[in-house]
Amino acid sequence: MDKVMSIDQFKVGQLESPHQDLLLRSDEYGTLTIGVLINPKEVAIVACSTVDKVFEDMMFWADKVEQVKKAYSSKVG
Repeated sequence: MDKVMSIDQFKVGQLESPHQDLLLRSDEYGTLTIGVLINPKEVAIVACSTVDKVFEDMMFWADKVEQVKKAYSSKVG
């Protein structure tokens, strides 16, 4: 959970997500990356997933969005 990406970079390949602030993208190799929007300009990468596990992984991280945001806000402040 140490990688942060700009929202502009993350939007390349971004897929629709039903969860606010929990984002999903796919790269040219088919890797699915799950991220949490930690501020209007940055996304914390929290996991990589596969098509077989992405639903389960998204559900897991949906419950942890606020926890991730707090962890990153305390690093800045």
